[in-house]
Amino acid sequence: MGESSPCQRPGWTALSALINKLMIRLKSEILSSFQFVDLASIAFALVIPNSC
Repeated sequence: MGESSPCQRPGWTALSALINKLMIRLKSEILSSFQFVDLASIAFALVIPNSC
């Protein structure tokens, strides 16, 4: 956490906060559906292709 993206854009903090809220909300559903899912891996899979 606290790392700066090489492709930092205006609004990135707001986007990260939104993603974080969604991850928190989804976490309970994910954990009830699966034994454990690495949310960081999901976040990277979703964010990295669209970050640059």
